[in-house]
Amino acid sequence: MNKSPVKRLLGLAGLVVGAVFALLLTARVGVFIESATTGADPEASLSLLEVPVDADVITWLPNAELARPLEATVRDEIGEAYLLGLDILDGSVEVSPDEYAVHLTGAALSTAQTLTSPQSPSRRSHTMRVTFYSADGQVVEVEDATASAFAAAGRIIARSERSVAVLVLVDGVWHLRHRVVTELETEVISAQ
Repeated sequence: MNKSPVKRLLGLAGLVVGAVFALLLTARVGVFIESATTGADPEASLSLLEVPVDADVITWLPNAELARPLEATVRDEIGEAYLLGLDILDGSVEVSPDEYAVHLTGAALSTAQTLTSPQSPSRRSHTMRVTFYSADGQVVEVEDATASAFAAAGRIIARSERSVAVLVLVDGVWHLRHRVVTELETEVISAQ
């Protein structure tokens, strides 16, 4: 029996469509089995983490004149490392002493190792500016103007401070190396 090339082409197209359909069906069955057995929500696996309402907020001011350009993604990584370092230093994030060196180095590490009790965490608003970024991209200096409010001894206290911090890049991870508070003001807002 002699088959025409058109019939062969149609048969091959039918096989390809059938294979694609079988593959899609198998994938859907796999997703169903996974969600039915683990309670996993496939939609949630691709969603971004939600930032808690009480998370610190950074507003970036324009950089000073730098030795090399600073990419926005690197600036955001520096901001995240800085906030994590502050949270460890003020005790609002529990990290085992063995993990301090993962996030801190130098004087900041020494300070964290002497912590005895956490302070009352509060939401902080940071206005930051990069004042130095080394030519090799390993060291950065930031200025930070921070405003926060916290409860202590039945009072609500507003606090504003200016600080300068140095962060270093070690094995692709930014670490808070040193931080100096240059100006500090506190004010009692109200008594509870």
